[in-house]
Amino acid sequence: MFIFADPRTWVGVAFIVFFLIFGRKLWNALKEQLDAKRNAIRSDFEEAASLREEAEKLMLQAKEERKQAEDDAAAMIVKSKLEAEFLEREAQKRLKEEADSYLKRTEIQIEAMKQAAKDSLRQEVLETAIKIASEVLEKDLENNKDLRERMTENSLSRLSEMAHVS
Repeated sequence: MFIFADPRTWVGVAFIVFFLIFGRKLWNALKEQLDAKRNAIRSDFEEAASLREEAEKLMLQAKEERKQAEDDAAAMIVKSKLEAEFLEREAQKRLKEEADSYLKRTEIQIEAMKQAAKDSLRQEVLETAIKIASEVLEKDLENNKDLRERMTENSLSRLSEMAHVS
């Protein structure tokens, strides 16, 4: 019977009862926010895949243009072999640089979108956790005068300690 006289027992019981009552609501709210964020990230990844596919199409188009430039160069050999070789080298160089540049920009954009999605998700989870914890603590403090007084005394003592350390 001494177990019921121990305040830790009642804190444990209160903790369990709290989570039995509010646990599902808190979990569902957090789950809904995480699902929404996951859907936003999925949308961003689909957009990134679309951009990558577009870059690959442009790469294929650049290869086709290169082949056409080579065919044109072969026809121009009759007029001037040196001029055709010069034009071919310049066209290949330009096409490769453009394709490489576009591909690099696309990869940078994809990485930036991934990082932004990760950062946004982290921030959202942190804000949600802080909000939920604040609401729970606020309700506990409103209902428990003893807890409110102990926390006030504890905070004042920590502030005093911090003032002495500084």
